[in-house]
Amino acid sequence: MCSSDLQELDANHNLIFEWKSWDHFHITDNTYLNLTAASIQFIHGNAIDIDFDGHFLISCRGLDEITKIHRITGEIIWRWGGSQNEFTILGNDYPFTHQHCIRSLGNNKYLLYDNGNWSAQYTGSGNISRALEYQMDTINMTVEKKWEFIHPNAYYAPSTGSVRSEERRVGKECRSRLSP
Repeated sequence: MCSSDLQELDANHNLIFEWKSWDHFHITDNTYLNLTAASIQFIHGNAIDIDFDGHFLISCRGLDEITKIHRITGEIIWRWGGSQNEFTILGNDYPFTHQHCIRSLGNNKYLLYDNGNWSAQYTGSGNISRALEYQMDTINMTVEKKWEFIHPNAYYAPSTGSVRSEERRVGKECRSRLSP
């Protein structure tokens, strides 16, 4: 089984913070897990960012979850998405799945790339990938989609992908590897 751990080093490469996923996640948090596979990556951490308040954001693809971690204590501040989701989605949206590339835009605004590996169950058609911007309310524990980009051909990229906001230019950029 594979774990996803987080380490922060200082300029001299000394360990100043360490967070171990085994101490915070349970194997049953992954609802798609194949326990007969040769390698079980039940968390599959694939992106990290530092939020506007200095705490860590990690993307856990295997859990369909973004997790916010306190930078000093290592305690989980909140879990967004997946089986342990703490937020209610407002408006006309559905949960992201197997996401990549979490980015804090400040003031509880977040940008991510939704690979959409399980989106067909919500769209009524095939899986689609999309770039998303959300506004989060951590008092009422809600998230609301503020922006979405889906390619006009409704492309689906089952693995990899990224999105970024370009402050110097108008708009956002989205990249991914498409399925054949």
